[in-house]
Amino acid sequence: MKKEPKANPILNGWLSCWLYVITVIGGFFTALLACNWTVWLMATKLTVAGTIALVLHVLEEWKFPGGFYLMYNLKHGARPEVADRYPMSQLTDMITNCVPILFTCVMLAFGMPYVVCVVWFFFSIMEVVVHTMAGFDCIKLFGSKGKKGLYNPGFATAWGCYGPILLGFLYSFVVERAPTLWEILGAIVLSAILSFLCINLPEGTLKREDSPYAFPWGKGYFARFDQEGDK
Repeated sequence: MKKEPKANPILNGWLSCWLYVITVIGGFFTALLACNWTVWLMATKLTVAGTIALVLHVLEEWKFPGGFYLMYNLKHGARPEVADRYPMSQLTDMITNCVPILFTCVMLAFGMPYVVCVVWFFFSIMEVVVHTMAGFDCIKLFGSKGKKGLYNPGFATAWGCYGPILLGFLYSFVVERAPTLWEILGAIVLSAILSFLCINLPEGTLKREDSPYAFPWGKGYFARFDQEGDK
């Protein structure tokens, strides 16, 4: 008889509180942004704003209204009965979002290299594009159950936060300074490395249909379109 995997109690403890931790970090970054508004380069301010936006983005995807995991997992071919944990689980998505936040904390301590600002510019574009495309995926997944419009968990902060941030970066590249070719190339390489470390690596090594790190609090935004799964 196959034994069910047991959750690590330390990881369980971290998963129960990490949203509060990043919220505190977001508040600290907000205070830093206000205190250094007249000191920092515009690109640095936008990068810090992007990190604050990521905290808000995670809260929208996970809790307010939540349910991003269901859309993501069904889109990636998960069977409905394991869509609360495979391929994305609480553990893998925590890694996906914690690494960029912690990385930016370290980079800010080192004066925020301009290449990191360009990475956040690319990240802002990616969030807008990904959540817009996800809106069409949601219509395909839940259109027969009444889903209309492009909204999906994360869409509001993608357009409401990252949309203005990426426009701000474009403006800063004109009025402050444009990134050099080497900074653009470096940002592309760094973005690819971070993408691998944040998404491909954790999902590739930690995804499992019997993961003990399921999302246990319901389907969030998609509950209204996915009633069959609750019967």
